[in-house]
Amino acid sequence: MRTRAGRLGATLGWAWVVGACAAGDSHGTPGRPAAPGVGETFSAVQLSGDRPALVWIFGVEQCLACELDEAARVVRGLQRRLGERVETVVMAVGNGDEGDRDIVRGFLASRRISGRVEMRGREPYPEGLGAAPVSVLYVMNRHSVVEAAVAADSAEIWRSADGRLDLANFVARLAEREGSAGRGGTGMW
Repeated sequence: MRTRAGRLGATLGWAWVVGACAAGDSHGTPGRPAAPGVGETFSAVQLSGDRPALVWIFGVEQCLACELDEAARVVRGLQRRLGERVETVVMAVGNGDEGDRDIVRGFLASRRISGRVEMRGREPYPEGLGAAPVSVLYVMNRHSVVEAAVAADSAEIWRSADGRLDLANFVARLAEREGSAGRGGTGMW
């Protein structure tokens, strides 16, 4: 088990990596889109459009070890707290076959996580995230614009820059904002 300081270091490292991806060429190479940065549209994932979404990306092989346990606790906690106010999409990267889909579905069921599963082969996987998928959580608004990107194994300790907002509150406030905007409200925090 990692120490809190180690996880914080990993989170800061990922913040730099995600920021670097956002600051660079966001168009990627033909056939392989770059990873989206905060404020950019993540067009590789189709959302329902009626609420914000939590998009969890990981490698299928990570389901077979304990690599996703902490992230699974975070996702399950968000689902318990927010219910249907936030859509959950899992993008699993592997061979893209039925065997992979079965592994992912079994893993999610064992953690009591519900959501739509999208399988991706390794080739179309966004190049900005590297050759081997690292577990990442994207928080997206209902228009598929990235509001936050967090290394999933550090999501439990994620905090906003001012330290007042954790991931669960961030997603809850986004859901409130998106809900009020959809009902004719101002959509302001």
